Amino acid sequence: MSVFEMRLKHDPSGRIVEKTEIVAGRPVVWKYAYDKAGRLSEAHLDNRLVCQCYYDRDGRRQRDYFPATVGSSYRDYRYNLDNRLMSAGNNGFTHDENGFRSIWSNGGTYHLYEYAPDYRLLKMEVENQNRVYAFRHDEQGRRAAKYFNGQLVEAYQWLDFIRLGAFHDGRMGYEFGYGDGERLPSAMRREDGAVFTLLYDQVGSLRVVADMDGDVIKEILYDPFGGIIEDTNPGFRVPIGFAGGLHDRDLGFVRFGWRDYDTFTGRWTAPDPIGDRGGDPDWYGYCLDDPVNMADPKGLAARDWWDIVSNYKRANEIADEEVAKRGVGNHNNEGDAMRHAEWSKRMAEELGGGTSWLFGVGHEIDGLINSDQPWGEAMMDLHNNAEGRAAAREKRPVDRSKLQKAPKKGFQVNPYSSKRYWSR
Repeated sequence: MSVFEMRLKHDPSGRIVEKTEIVAGRPVVWKYAYDKAGRLSEAHLDNRLVCQCYYDRDGRRQRDYFPATVGSSYRDYRYNLDNRLMSAGNNGFTHDENGFRSIWSNGGTYHLYEYAPDYRLLKMEVENQNRVYAFRHDEQGRRAAKYFNGQLVEAYQWLDFIRLGAFHDGRMGYEFGYGDGERLPSAMRREDGAVFTLLYDQVGSLRVVADMDGDVIKEILYDPFGGIIEDTNPGFRVPIGFAGGLHDRDLGFVRFGWRDYDTFTGRWTAPDPIGDRGGDPDWYGYCLDDPVNMADPKGLAARDWWDIVSNYKRANEIADEEVAKRGVGNHNNEGDAMRHAEWSKRMAEELGGGTSWLFGVGHEIDGLINSDQPWGEAMMDLHNNAEGRAAAREKRPVDRSKLQKAPKKGFQVNPYSSKRYWSR
């Protein structure tokens, strides 16, 4: 008998309408309904309503009901003009000048958040309760350690930008094993030698942990937006959670690459960096409110950027033209900065600011994951790309004085160029 089986039924458009999950011979049956825009409207678990969502004309969640994970009352949502969530039921939310969540208030309890401008969560404090969680990051901007009231409680090592290689929970260390091309680990080895199998649902949520004898050690059941309905062994800590993200149970957040996702509201805690140019009026919405059929491991987009084949071809052409026009020069000098800015400007002028942003970020993500590009260098390149888009938007030349540069010899990769250039 298999430890975990999953059977899916789809509607004519390809969306999942029924899912049967069998854990050690015990089945549970999910049924899903969607509105005309394809957003999840209802979910039933073994004929019990566990999720009901209503949306406004801008595609934002307007009202919801999650009796198994949030409470027995409906919640109404309110937003400001920038799509920032102001309240959900009795919960109030405040954001900083960059649009990152800064305060969550409920019943006189205040959770205070501090974010860096590059989307890294630095600290969360529960006011007047002597509870402070702080986070340290590595040179690539990935979360490396978690502290509670100054004491180290968790540590992380990464294989790349989204794949966790090792984890320490303050008591014991764990290493993760991946198959070829897998986004998620299929096995976990504890430092005492015990080995466990990790099993996931269709979006990558960790559902079952089993030992080598095939016995279920831990089972996690989620609502469709990631709220935990049941965890049969909460003391056995595994950091991989909903949709394969890094789940922090203390904060209720799941980290996906660049952003934190809040399972309590089904929203990101930070906006889409390109705002309404991204094509979705809800800048904080998760996967177009279809978490049953979509996942977002990088925290950037519901669907794959690389589907835009013709735009990808044009991005290559513009990159090669800019190199031919300006030469190679030294890595990260003013010429390199101008190439990024001019490439981004021309992309925005021809294909739109959103496409320019997507391909620029895609290039830097590729460098972080596959080429060990330094985090600071990626941030500098993204800044120069943004200056190029601003120039296109304002119909002016690139302002050289606003570009960032740091002369350095080394390997240079121009965005979407078909060539690599060695600078001396």
